Amino acid sequence: MTTNHSIRALVLTILSGCVALAQTTVPPVTYAYNGPPLNISYTTGSAATFLTIPVSSVATITKLTATVNISYAPVSDLNLYLFSPDGTRTRLLERNCSGTANATLVNITFDDSGSSTYNSFCPAEAGRGPFKSNEPLSNFNGKAAGGNWTLAVQNNRTTGNTGVVNGVSLTISGTTTSAPVISANTIYNAVTLQPGPIAPGEILAISGSNLGPATPVAASSGNLPTTLGGVQLSINGSLSAPLLYASSTLVVAILPYNAAGSGATIGGTVTLMVTNNSAPSNLITTGVAYSSPALFTVANQETGKIGVKAINPDGTLNAVDNPVAAGAVVTLYAAGLGPVIPSFTAGQVAPQTPLYNTMTDTFVNVAGHFATVLFSGLAPGTLGAYQVNIQIPASVPSGAQSILLWNQGGTSQNGLQIFIK
Repeated sequence: MTTNHSIRALVLTILSGCVALAQTTVPPVTYAYNGPPLNISYTTGSAATFLTIPVSSVATITKLTATVNISYAPVSDLNLYLFSPDGTRTRLLERNCSGTANATLVNITFDDSGSSTYNSFCPAEAGRGPFKSNEPLSNFNGKAAGGNWTLAVQNNRTTGNTGVVNGVSLTISGTTTSAPVISANTIYNAVTLQPGPIAPGEILAISGSNLGPATPVAASSGNLPTTLGGVQLSINGSLSAPLLYASSTLVVAILPYNAAGSGATIGGTVTLMVTNNSAPSNLITTGVAYSSPALFTVANQETGKIGVKAINPDGTLNAVDNPVAAGAVVTLYAAGLGPVIPSFTAGQVAPQTPLYNTMTDTFVNVAGHFATVLFSGLAPGTLGAYQVNIQIPASVPSGAQSILLWNQGGTSQNGLQIFIK
């Protein structure tokens, strides 16, 4: 059974009501260099005249234009580079308009919507344009606007020529994203859909608003990442949970085994926070239990009942039309059974060897009869799933029979069935 795929399918089935990430459009705002005019002299290497433009916006950029006011001739001596706060560089000009002595950079605007590049026009009049720059200003789209921007003006061509940079301004449009919001009553077991204390190794679901990307992202096969679609789930401010799924309204993760305490002494509380592209949510403190047992299930359309995901001895799925004989051994798949021995890192694919056994005993009852548990531990080749091998008691009657699993931390869902010959 490919439980790894089953978990991913489960994640998809429990999702509902996904909505677009709430964004607010920020209208164009102009930010300008406020210092004195600066001289442009001949330089070599990477030396230049640098102007800093402080930008206080919290927007993510969707459009940027730049207007420069430079008194210098000839323009063909100059390189103009614009740097964003994160160091991204875009060339506005680079020794353009050679042979055009009267080209000017007085109040010239660079804008991707310009009908021509500056170099193809080389304006002689101030305030012309807008013009396209040598590299598109859309290089800055999607980046955070806030911080110190830098315009570098460089003459590394002619030793005798000088000029003045009078100013530069940036006009920025963008969007802002509302901070993620979670609450204690929207943290629940992703298999049972029940709230309550969370447990190490549990597949954990957190619903809320503005949690992640508008287009949901599911983790690919293999070990789980701790960042998915720009989303992180932190525990106590430092520990990151491995993530299965992230959307604007839902995050599904596996709680690390070392989230709080160790072994059978696990208890107390932890603090959870969702971060969406560096925007932190509010903090939620929740209890931590030893375990949160759950059995994977399959809905039976014929009976309308919920059956456990049990694998018969021949490797087929147990069902009303494919029952198992009393006395036979079946494999159950569970979640949230707590810590294992030896210690293991949550979110990693469990290997075939060694086997990782649950730290405390697991019990199973079928139709009021105690089943013999032959193995209880991580399901090899899967992530987030436990495997429980049981022998059905020979005294169990035929038909749809109740099944319940438990350990010292709690019990699985009520009302589940397994089908007996």
